Amino acid sequence: MVELALQLLECQQDQARIDTVEKQFSKLISDSTGQPSVGYQGRQKKELTDVANELITTLADYQKTAPSPFLALPIHIQESILSRVPVMYLIRFLNVSKDFRSLFSLLPSPTFPPPPPDIFFLLFSPYLYKNSFRMGSPKLLSFHPSSSRWIELPIPSNSPLCHSRPLVTSSSLAVTKFPHDKTLLVTGHMFSPLPPNKTPPMISIGNPSVVAVIPDGDVTLSGHFKIVATSYMEAGMLCSQVYDSRRREWVLHGIINCCLELPHKAAVLNNSLYMRSCRPDQLLQFDLTSGTWNYVLPIPECLCTHIFSYDQNVYLVVGQGTRNGSLLSIRVFMLDWMENSESPKWREISVLSEKDGAFVEFRGNNYVMSYFDAVDRNGLVCLFNQCKTVLLFDVRNKSWVLVPPHPLPCDYPFWYGHAIEMGLEVLRSN
Repeated sequence: MVELALQLLECQQDQARIDTVEKQFSKLISDSTGQPSVGYQGRQKKELTDVANELITTLADYQKTAPSPFLALPIHIQESILSRVPVMYLIRFLNVSKDFRSLFSLLPSPTFPPPPPDIFFLLFSPYLYKNSFRMGSPKLLSFHPSSSRWIELPIPSNSPLCHSRPLVTSSSLAVTKFPHDKTLLVTGHMFSPLPPNKTPPMISIGNPSVVAVIPDGDVTLSGHFKIVATSYMEAGMLCSQVYDSRRREWVLHGIINCCLELPHKAAVLNNSLYMRSCRPDQLLQFDLTSGTWNYVLPIPECLCTHIFSYDQNVYLVVGQGTRNGSLLSIRVFMLDWMENSESPKWREISVLSEKDGAFVEFRGNNYVMSYFDAVDRNGLVCLFNQCKTVLLFDVRNKSWVLVPPHPLPCDYPFWYGHAIEMGLEVLRSN
């Protein structure tokens, strides 16, 4: 594969040869850069990592003795090659030398196809995070499942997220609260250098809490989104308000008698929001179209939960244990609507218990585990406990994998708990 890449670098005068080699190169790249599951340790994933590292080293050595031949290739050839490389490796490639950084000029090109999505779990933040910007741009300790590596990612110094943790995130949006009022700041991407959008103040009912941000299709194209916030009224009534960026206004929608679980966790599916109510212990559905709340079904008995959606299904991760608060198992349920949409049921799809080595290691030796925090993206769920041990669940193949121990410095003790899908915007802000 490396030899094919080098042939591309040397054959810019022979268009027919370029086309032949590019087809072979493209096939190898596309075969290796799909969406590998977390537990996948097969030959293709190892080859991709080894080849990417070797290619970076080879290019660095080659350019010491010759001008950058890659930059002499036709633009469409450069774009074709780079568009097949995941963002993680693209960042490393563009940092090989100053010459290659001129490739940033390709990124805004309308003909440059987006690279394969790259998920990063932003898990830990520095000590005294709110003051870390005084010492420069803060960095988040993040886990990259595709390469099984821990990486520090800096937030642009002009981002509002340098000063406060986001309230909620989606794959492409992050919402943080303006320091002194009920105004929200919405960034197009957590690592984007672009200025954030500022919403009007939320409606003053109780103490509004943001529970979800929902992109309107491809937010990079439409630029629109919705934000859902909830607050408590008298007599235990929960009310909600929705912000629509198209109309730039907050509108009150829906009232229900319940108490939401803290911290607020929501799953978005088919224009509906799913959350857990702890009084009563029920799954709630908020219809974004009609603005109404409904009880769906009871939540399984548990000590802690995480709710998420993937591939047109809603899932619930629950920690079950004893009355003294010690977790004995982690179970994953799927909301099964069966044939009768009026009577859904929870269907268990996976369980991790004390009989499993991964659960024992996740809990820690002679340690009583009483809870877990979790964050998900694109079918991957990242769980974290008091021992700062991290466990991944892949809903696609129902596998559990302990991630490599993190290089957690003493100034990174706080759980950050967000996930993003890296795109070209992180390269533009690099």
